[in-house]
Amino acid sequence: MKKRGIGIIGLGGIALNHLAAYRARGFRVVVGHDVNPAIFDRIRREFGVPRLTTDLAEFLATPGLDVVDLAIPHYLELRRPVVTAIAWAGKALFCQKPSDECFAGALDLVRIAEKAGIPYAVNHNSSFVPGFVVAERILRDRRRFGRPFWFQIENRGSLWFTKHPHWGSRYRWILAGMAVHHIGLMHHWFGMPRRVSATLVKDPSKPFIRAENIAVIALEYASGLKGLIVNNWSYAGPRPRAHTREEIVVQGTKGSLTFDSKEISFDPAGGKRTVTHVKGEWFNDAFGESMRAFLKSLDGGPRYPFAGREDLKVMAVVEAAYRSAEKKRFVNPAEIAGKEIVR
Repeated sequence: MKKRGIGIIGLGGIALNHLAAYRARGFRVVVGHDVNPAIFDRIRREFGVPRLTTDLAEFLATPGLDVVDLAIPHYLELRRPVVTAIAWAGKALFCQKPSDECFAGALDLVRIAEKAGIPYAVNHNSSFVPGFVVAERILRDRRRFGRPFWFQIENRGSLWFTKHPHWGSRYRWILAGMAVHHIGLMHHWFGMPRRVSATLVKDPSKPFIRAENIAVIALEYASGLKGLIVNNWSYAGPRPRAHTREEIVVQGTKGSLTFDSKEISFDPAGGKRTVTHVKGEWFNDAFGESMRAFLKSLDGGPRYPFAGREDLKVMAVVEAAYRSAEKKRFVNPAEIAGKEIVR
Protein backbone atom coordinates (compact mmCIF):
# COMPACT_ATOMS: atom_id res chain seq x y z
CA MET A 1 0.00 0.00 0.00
CA LYS A 2 2.73 2.47 0.94
CA LYS A 3 4.52 1.80 -2.33
CA ARG A 4 1.82 3.47 -4.38
CA GLY A 5 2.70 6.96 -5.55
CA ILE A 6 0.20 9.70 -4.75
CA GLY A 7 -0.17 12.99 -6.61
CA ILE A 8 -2.28 15.92 -5.41
CA ILE A 9 -4.02 18.39 -7.71
CA GLY A 10 -4.91 21.60 -5.89
CA LEU A 11 -2.30 22.33 -3.23
CA GLY A 12 -3.91 25.25 -1.44
CA GLY A 13 -6.26 25.04 1.53
CA ILE A 14 -7.33 21.56 2.60
CA ALA A 15 -4.53 19.83 0.69
CA LEU A 16 -2.13 20.92 3.42
CA ASN A 17 -4.05 18.69 5.82
CA HIS A 18 -3.90 15.85 3.32
CA LEU A 19 -0.14 16.23 2.98
CA ALA A 20 0.35 16.23 6.75
CA ALA A 21 -1.84 13.13 7.15
CA TYR A 22 -0.09 11.23 4.36
CA ARG A 23 3.35 12.08 5.70
CA ALA A 24 2.36 10.86 9.19
CA ARG A 25 1.37 7.49 7.70
CA GLY A 26 4.36 7.08 5.45
CA PHE A 27 2.40 7.41 2.20
CA ARG A 28 4.45 8.46 -0.82
CA VAL A 29 3.48 11.79 -2.39
CA VAL A 30 5.49 11.91 -5.60
CA VAL A 31 4.09 15.01 -7.30
CA GLY A 32 1.85 18.03 -6.79
CA HIS A 33 0.00 20.28 -9.20
CA ASP A 34 -1.44 23.75 -8.78
CA VAL A 35 -2.17 26.70 -11.04
CA ASN A 36 -0.41 28.98 -8.51
CA PRO A 37 3.35 28.28 -8.36
CA ALA A 38 3.76 30.79 -5.51
CA ILE A 39 2.83 28.05 -3.01
CA PHE A 40 5.43 25.57 -4.27
CA ASP A 41 8.22 26.74 -1.97
CA ARG A 42 6.09 26.07 1.10
CA ILE A 43 4.99 22.65 -0.15
CA ARG A 44 8.55 21.69 -0.97
CA ARG A 45 9.92 23.02 2.33
CA GLU A 46 7.27 21.61 4.69
CA PHE A 47 6.45 18.30 3.00
CA GLY A 48 9.39 17.50 0.74
CA VAL A 49 7.26 16.78 -2.34
CA PRO A 50 9.92 16.07 -4.98
CA ARG A 51 8.06 17.35 -8.03
CA LEU A 52 5.74 20.36 -8.35
CA THR A 53 4.26 21.67 -11.57
CA THR A 54 1.58 23.87 -13.11
CA ASP A 55 1.38 21.58 -16.16
CA LEU A 56 -1.28 18.86 -15.90
CA ALA A 57 0.27 16.70 -18.64
CA GLU A 58 3.63 16.82 -16.88
CA PHE A 59 1.93 15.93 -13.61
CA LEU A 60 0.20 12.89 -15.10
CA ALA A 61 3.42 11.72 -16.75
CA THR A 62 5.30 11.62 -13.44
CA PRO A 63 7.05 8.25 -13.02
CA GLY A 64 5.54 6.21 -10.20
CA LEU A 65 2.25 8.15 -10.05
CA ASP A 66 -0.57 5.70 -9.27
CA VAL A 67 -3.28 7.64 -7.38
CA VAL A 68 -4.51 11.20 -7.93
CA ASP A 69 -5.98 13.08 -4.97
CA LEU A 70 -8.20 15.72 -6.57
CA ALA A 71 -8.58 18.71 -4.25
CA ILE A 72 -9.65 21.54 -6.54
CA PRO A 73 -13.04 23.25 -5.94
CA HIS A 74 -16.10 21.07 -6.56
CA TYR A 75 -17.35 22.87 -9.67
CA LEU A 76 -17.97 20.87 -12.83
CA GLU A 77 -16.39 23.43 -15.16
CA LEU A 78 -13.14 23.00 -13.19
CA ARG A 79 -13.27 19.29 -12.45
CA ARG A 80 -14.60 17.83 -15.68
CA PRO A 81 -11.55 18.54 -17.89
CA VAL A 82 -9.16 17.50 -15.12
CA VAL A 83 -11.03 14.26 -14.39
CA THR A 84 -11.12 13.49 -18.11
CA ALA A 85 -7.34 13.89 -18.34
CA ILE A 86 -6.80 11.74 -15.23
CA ALA A 87 -9.13 9.05 -16.57
CA TRP A 88 -7.44 8.78 -19.94
CA ALA A 89 -4.05 8.70 -18.23
CA GLY A 90 -5.30 5.57 -16.45
CA LYS A 91 -4.74 6.81 -12.89
CA ALA A 92 -6.85 5.85 -9.88
CA LEU A 93 -8.85 8.88 -8.74
CA PHE A 94 -9.69 9.89 -5.17
CA CYS A 95 -11.99 12.89 -5.47
CA GLN A 96 -12.59 15.25 -2.57
CA LYS A 97 -16.19 15.67 -1.48
CA PRO A 98 -18.57 16.78 -2.66
CA SER A 99 -17.94 15.40 -6.12
CA ASP A 100 -19.99 18.30 -7.50
CA GLU A 101 -22.60 20.86 -6.50
CA CYS A 102 -25.41 18.76 -7.98
CA PHE A 103 -26.33 15.17 -8.81
CA ALA A 104 -26.03 15.65 -12.57
CA GLY A 105 -22.43 16.84 -12.27
CA ALA A 106 -21.53 13.97 -9.94
CA LEU A 107 -23.02 11.52 -12.44
CA ASP A 108 -20.99 13.09 -15.22
CA LEU A 109 -17.74 12.42 -13.34
CA VAL A 110 -18.74 8.83 -12.57
CA ARG A 111 -19.44 8.18 -16.24
CA ILE A 112 -16.06 9.60 -17.28
CA ALA A 113 -14.28 7.29 -14.84
CA GLU A 114 -16.36 4.27 -15.84
CA LYS A 115 -15.79 4.84 -19.54
CA ALA A 116 -12.03 4.86 -18.97
CA GLY A 117 -12.19 1.96 -16.53
CA ILE A 118 -10.26 3.66 -13.71
CA PRO A 119 -10.83 3.16 -9.96
CA TYR A 120 -12.84 6.15 -8.75
CA ALA A 121 -14.06 7.09 -5.28
CA VAL A 122 -15.07 10.16 -3.31
CA ASN A 123 -13.40 11.06 -0.03
CA HIS A 124 -16.23 11.29 2.51
CA ASN A 125 -13.76 11.48 5.36
CA SER A 126 -16.39 11.95 8.08
CA SER A 127 -16.79 8.16 8.12
CA PHE A 128 -13.13 7.86 9.13
CA VAL A 129 -13.06 10.35 12.01
CA PRO A 130 -11.57 8.38 14.95
CA GLY A 131 -14.35 9.38 17.36
CA PHE A 132 -17.08 8.55 14.86
CA VAL A 133 -15.53 5.14 14.23
CA VAL A 134 -15.75 4.39 17.97
CA ALA A 135 -19.36 5.60 18.10
CA GLU A 136 -20.20 3.45 15.08
CA ARG A 137 -19.05 0.30 16.86
CA ILE A 138 -21.52 0.99 19.67
CA LEU A 139 -24.54 1.84 17.52
CA ARG A 140 -23.99 -1.23 15.31
CA ASP A 141 -24.08 -3.48 18.38
CA ARG A 142 -27.84 -4.13 18.44
CA ARG A 143 -27.67 -6.16 21.65
CA ARG A 144 -26.18 -3.16 23.38
CA PHE A 145 -27.74 -0.22 21.52
CA GLY A 146 -30.96 -1.63 20.10
CA ARG A 147 -32.69 -0.24 17.03
CA PRO A 148 -31.86 3.39 16.22
CA PHE A 149 -34.97 5.53 15.89
CA TRP A 150 -33.70 9.12 16.05
CA PHE A 151 -30.56 11.15 15.34
CA GLN A 152 -29.65 14.81 15.27
CA ILE A 153 -26.51 16.63 14.22
CA GLU A 154 -25.76 20.27 14.87
CA ASN A 155 -22.99 22.41 13.47
CA ARG A 156 -23.03 26.13 14.13
CA GLY A 157 -20.47 28.88 13.68
CA SER A 158 -19.54 31.81 11.50
CA LEU A 159 -18.23 31.11 8.02
CA TRP A 160 -17.75 34.15 5.87
CA PHE A 161 -14.33 34.99 4.51
CA THR A 162 -14.54 38.10 2.34
CA LYS A 163 -11.19 37.38 0.69
CA HIS A 164 -12.05 33.78 -0.22
CA PRO A 165 -12.75 33.51 -3.97
CA HIS A 166 -15.45 30.85 -3.61
CA TRP A 167 -17.29 31.05 -0.27
CA GLY A 168 -20.88 32.03 -0.94
CA SER A 169 -20.25 33.12 -4.51
CA ARG A 170 -22.09 30.21 -6.18
CA TYR A 171 -25.76 29.28 -6.40
CA ARG A 172 -25.30 26.55 -3.76
CA TRP A 173 -23.18 26.65 -0.65
CA ILE A 174 -23.64 25.24 2.86
CA LEU A 175 -25.86 22.26 2.08
CA ALA A 176 -23.65 20.95 -0.73
CA GLY A 177 -20.34 22.06 0.73
CA MET A 178 -20.73 21.47 4.48
CA ALA A 179 -23.86 19.45 5.32
CA VAL A 180 -22.58 16.84 2.86
CA HIS A 181 -20.16 15.75 5.64
CA HIS A 182 -23.10 14.68 7.75
CA ILE A 183 -25.25 13.38 4.91
CA GLY A 184 -22.34 11.13 3.93
CA LEU A 185 -21.86 9.94 7.52
CA MET A 186 -25.55 9.09 7.91
CA HIS A 187 -25.50 7.27 4.58
CA HIS A 188 -22.57 5.17 5.79
CA TRP A 189 -24.42 4.29 8.99
CA PHE A 190 -28.04 4.05 7.92
CA GLY A 191 -28.26 3.89 4.12
CA MET A 192 -30.45 5.98 1.88
CA PRO A 193 -33.50 7.78 3.27
CA ARG A 194 -36.84 7.47 1.53
CA ARG A 195 -37.95 11.06 2.26
CA VAL A 196 -36.01 14.31 2.58
CA SER A 197 -37.22 17.75 3.58
CA ALA A 198 -35.07 20.86 3.80
CA THR A 199 -35.23 24.51 4.76
CA LEU A 200 -32.53 26.86 3.48
CA VAL A 201 -31.81 30.36 4.79
CA LYS A 202 -29.62 33.14 3.48
CA ASP A 203 -28.59 35.55 6.23
CA PRO A 204 -29.95 38.99 5.19
CA SER A 205 -27.19 40.72 7.17
CA LYS A 206 -24.63 39.32 4.71
CA PRO A 207 -25.72 40.74 1.33
CA PHE A 208 -22.47 39.66 -0.32
CA ILE A 209 -23.36 35.96 -0.43
CA ARG A 210 -25.52 34.47 -3.16
CA ALA A 211 -26.46 31.14 -1.59
CA GLU A 212 -27.69 29.62 1.67
CA ASN A 213 -25.54 29.73 4.79
CA ILE A 214 -28.07 27.89 6.98
CA ALA A 215 -29.39 24.44 6.02
CA VAL A 216 -31.82 22.29 8.04
CA ILE A 217 -32.44 18.80 6.61
CA ALA A 218 -34.96 16.23 7.87
CA LEU A 219 -34.45 12.60 6.86
CA GLU A 220 -36.86 9.66 7.13
CA TYR A 221 -35.95 6.01 6.50
CA ALA A 222 -37.95 2.91 5.61
CA SER A 223 -36.93 1.39 8.96
CA GLY A 224 -38.79 4.14 10.83
CA LEU A 225 -35.59 5.98 11.73
CA LYS A 226 -35.85 9.76 11.52
CA GLY A 227 -33.25 12.47 11.96
CA LEU A 228 -32.32 16.11 11.63
CA ILE A 229 -29.13 17.73 10.33
CA VAL A 230 -28.57 21.41 11.16
CA ASN A 231 -25.74 23.41 9.62
CA ASN A 232 -25.91 27.03 10.77
CA TRP A 233 -22.91 28.88 9.40
CA SER A 234 -24.29 32.30 10.23
CA TYR A 235 -23.93 32.00 14.01
CA ALA A 236 -21.54 34.32 15.88
CA GLY A 237 -22.81 33.67 19.42
CA PRO A 238 -21.04 32.37 22.53
CA ARG A 239 -21.82 28.66 22.12
CA PRO A 240 -20.56 27.45 18.74
CA ARG A 241 -20.44 23.83 17.63
CA ALA A 242 -17.66 24.27 15.14
CA HIS A 243 -16.89 21.86 12.33
CA THR A 244 -14.77 18.96 13.65
CA ARG A 245 -16.62 19.27 17.00
CA GLU A 246 -20.23 19.10 15.82
CA GLU A 247 -22.60 17.47 18.31
CA ILE A 248 -24.28 14.22 17.29
CA VAL A 249 -27.04 12.40 19.16
CA VAL A 250 -28.27 8.92 18.14
CA GLN A 251 -31.05 7.34 20.19
CA GLY A 252 -31.77 3.62 20.14
CA THR A 253 -34.28 1.38 21.84
CA LYS A 254 -31.67 0.23 24.39
CA GLY A 255 -29.61 3.37 24.87
CA SER A 256 -28.37 6.62 23.42
CA LEU A 257 -25.12 8.11 22.16
CA THR A 258 -24.11 11.76 22.57
CA PHE A 259 -20.77 12.57 21.00
CA ASP A 260 -18.45 14.67 18.92
CA SER A 261 -15.15 13.79 17.29
CA LYS A 262 -13.32 13.62 20.62
CA GLU A 263 -15.73 12.38 23.31
CA ILE A 264 -18.42 9.67 23.22
CA SER A 265 -21.03 9.31 25.94
CA PHE A 266 -23.16 6.14 25.93
CA ASP A 267 -26.22 5.96 28.17
CA PRO A 268 -27.73 2.46 28.24
CA ALA A 269 -31.36 2.22 29.28
CA GLY A 270 -31.34 1.57 33.01
CA GLY A 271 -27.55 1.36 33.11
CA LYS A 272 -24.51 3.46 33.94
CA ARG A 273 -23.16 6.08 31.58
CA THR A 274 -19.78 5.42 30.02
CA VAL A 275 -17.63 8.18 28.54
CA THR A 276 -14.83 7.48 26.08
CA HIS A 277 -12.17 10.03 25.21
CA VAL A 278 -10.73 9.32 21.79
CA LYS A 279 -7.20 9.83 20.56
CA GLY A 280 -6.92 11.25 17.09
CA GLU A 281 -8.49 14.22 15.33
CA TRP A 282 -10.77 14.87 12.37
CA PHE A 283 -7.96 17.11 11.06
CA ASN A 284 -5.78 15.32 10.02
CA ASP A 285 -6.50 11.71 10.95
CA ALA A 286 -9.74 11.36 9.00
CA PHE A 287 -7.95 12.41 5.81
CA GLY A 288 -5.19 9.90 6.34
CA GLU A 289 -7.49 7.03 7.22
CA SER A 290 -9.80 7.62 4.28
CA MET A 291 -6.83 7.52 1.91
CA ARG A 292 -5.58 4.37 3.67
CA ALA A 293 -8.95 2.70 3.05
CA PHE A 294 -8.89 3.69 -0.62
CA LEU A 295 -5.34 2.40 -1.08
CA LYS A 296 -6.29 -0.88 0.61
CA SER A 297 -9.22 -1.26 -1.78
CA LEU A 298 -6.85 -0.85 -4.73
CA ASP A 299 -4.71 -3.65 -3.28
CA GLY A 300 -7.62 -6.08 -3.05
CA GLY A 301 -8.85 -5.12 0.40
CA PRO A 302 -12.40 -4.19 1.42
CA ARG A 303 -14.34 -2.09 -1.07
CA TYR A 304 -14.05 1.60 -0.31
CA PRO A 305 -17.50 2.63 1.00
CA PHE A 306 -17.97 5.60 -1.35
CA ALA A 307 -16.66 4.17 -4.60
CA GLY A 308 -18.21 5.36 -7.86
CA ARG A 309 -21.98 5.09 -7.84
CA GLU A 310 -22.21 4.82 -4.05
CA ASP A 311 -21.36 8.51 -3.90
CA LEU A 312 -24.30 9.15 -6.21
CA LYS A 313 -26.61 8.02 -3.39
CA VAL A 314 -25.18 10.74 -1.17
CA MET A 315 -25.50 13.29 -3.96
CA ALA A 316 -29.09 12.19 -4.59
CA VAL A 317 -29.89 13.16 -0.99
CA VAL A 318 -28.15 16.51 -1.46
CA GLU A 319 -30.14 17.14 -4.63
CA ALA A 320 -33.37 16.00 -2.98
CA ALA A 321 -32.79 18.50 -0.17
CA TYR A 322 -32.35 21.37 -2.60
CA ARG A 323 -35.44 20.28 -4.53
CA SER A 324 -37.42 20.01 -1.29
CA ALA A 325 -36.48 23.55 -0.28
CA GLU A 326 -37.51 24.82 -3.71
CA LYS A 327 -40.75 22.84 -4.01
CA LYS A 328 -41.62 22.99 -0.28
CA ARG A 329 -42.39 19.28 -0.04
CA PHE A 330 -40.79 16.00 0.91
CA VAL A 331 -38.67 14.47 -1.86
CA ASN A 332 -37.61 10.84 -2.30
CA PRO A 333 -33.94 10.73 -3.36
CA ALA A 334 -34.85 7.80 -5.62
CA GLU A 335 -36.69 10.37 -7.74
CA ILE A 336 -33.34 12.01 -8.36
CA ALA A 337 -31.15 8.98 -8.83
CA GLY A 338 -33.47 6.59 -10.64
CA LYS A 339 -31.70 3.60 -12.13
CA GLU A 340 -28.25 5.21 -11.81
CA ILE A 341 -27.74 3.96 -8.24
CA VAL A 342 -28.71 0.32 -8.73
CA ARG A 343 -26.17 -0.62 -11.37
